[in-house]
Amino acid sequence: KKIDTSMTDAPAAKLSVLKLLSDLYDDLALDDETVRLRRETVALVRKLYGVDSTEAAAALIELSASMHASGSVNEREKVLTEAAAILDGRRDFDSKTRAALLTKQAEHYQSIDQPRALEYARKSVRIYETNPPSVDLAEAQYECGLIELNIGLVRESAVSLRRAIDVSRAVEGFPNPSLPRFYAYLGQAQQRMLDLAGAEDSARLALQTAKAVNGEDHVDTLQTEMRLGRILFDTGRTQEGLALLRSAKDRALRIRGPDDPFHTPPTVQEYGNALARSGKLDEGLAFMQTAIANRRTNRPGTIPLASMLDAAASAMTDMGHFVEAQGYLDEASAIRSKGGVAARTQAYNLNTSTRIRVALAEGLDETATSLLDELFADPDETFGMSATAIERWLLEAEVDLSAHRGDLATELSQRVRNKLAKNDMDAYLGFYAMRADLIEGEAALQDNHPQAALPLLQSSLRIREKLLDPSSPKIAEAQIALARCHLAMGELKQAQTLATSATAIHSLHKELGEQYRQPLRELQAQLSARTGT
Repeated sequence: KKIDTSMTDAPAAKLSVLKLLSDLYDDLALDDETVRLRRETVALVRKLYGVDSTEAAAALIELSASMHASGSVNEREKVLTEAAAILDGRRDFDSKTRAALLTKQAEHYQSIDQPRALEYARKSVRIYETNPPSVDLAEAQYECGLIELNIGLVRESAVSLRRAIDVSRAVEGFPNPSLPRFYAYLGQAQQRMLDLAGAEDSARLALQTAKAVNGEDHVDTLQTEMRLGRILFDTGRTQEGLALLRSAKDRALRIRGPDDPFHTPPTVQEYGNALARSGKLDEGLAFMQTAIANRRTNRPGTIPLASMLDAAASAMTDMGHFVEAQGYLDEASAIRSKGGVAARTQAYNLNTSTRIRVALAEGLDETATSLLDELFADPDETFGMSATAIERWLLEAEVDLSAHRGDLATELSQRVRNKLAKNDMDAYLGFYAMRADLIEGEAALQDNHPQAALPLLQSSLRIREKLLDPSSPKIAEAQIALARCHLAMGELKQAQTLATSATAIHSLHKELGEQYRQPLRELQAQLSARTGT
């Protein structure tokens, strides 16, 4: 409160205090307050050292850093451009100040121009590596790893993030304020490589370190809690994962508020997405729409918004809102194209896979088949197996099943189940197993082999009941398939019991796609024909 009016006769001392206070606010993640103080720092530095001084460039870089998570993010590019112009004018292309600028340029452009961001990040690392290990080198390596992860260079990302961790621990010790972020994103990379035990270990260490360094009510705590929750949800610990995602969302709303432009939207989005995937479609989509509205207001046209749109489109597809889902997917594609994200890459896969699901739901088998060529599938199984390959096999099998190519669907689903068993992943990858079992069971029914279908469909239902909310239409989907199997075997009572359960689940959803409704109607008609009612 006193800094604006005091120490005017001692500008160097005032500058020192401004830097100290702004760093303190930064540590506390009070972003808007940090921006305010760093604006004052820039003005004072220009007065002391000149508008085109290296010191002015450094102050602008620090100002840009504080803008990243603040309400002033839309001014950030201008500040970075000013700093670059100063260093260019001084022919400074390889100093630590230039490296710091490159790191912040990478951070800024990762949400709007990923190839450009990666180029900046790698240049920054190269400059810092000519000097002794430092906090700044660790930060540059982290930024490089984060961008590589978002682009889909997952293995390169894991290498960069491990290097960041090693340098950070060597320079700052353990624990330190940087490590929560570094471990959290390493966990995400490990999850993508299906090193699931390693991913959980890294995510738990990230949350533990965040709490040790910053306490409960800090953005690093809510961010790491959110990421651990997502990993647990994805790997079969759905209730524990949902509890952590709910806690992270509540923590963000409590300490940052609903209008926060940076930390609140992803926590609300991740919680909503998990709710929808668990079966609570209406509630989950409502949370996702809230996150999307925030992002459109504060950070329109950015790649994180595209990811939110893809996830919401998936929930819309389950609810039968195919036109709205297609609109969201088109908007997300346009954002990614503008941001330099190429088609047929891992970053596009959720968009493409949701388009395939929309086509299948509308009965457009040829469209779904043609879209399979748009999927990226990593053939490199250096780490045991490829998640993108498994997703591709399952989608292709679902398309084949819809087109009554049961033999091809069976071959692909067996490939998935064998891969999970070979790598001892059954306990972690139930979301894959429940799909593979249903596909192969349905294919056996198409081929009039209900006895072969029975254990597969029972397994699929058992996994779904374990992982999903009792209201999930995917539980009803498996119940309907299993009821058809029992009916084919002449077991009318079992079929009726399952049909009744599926009907009860459907009654909980005001809106549900025809891909769920139609099979139930057909089953009910078959039962009526058999019972004469």
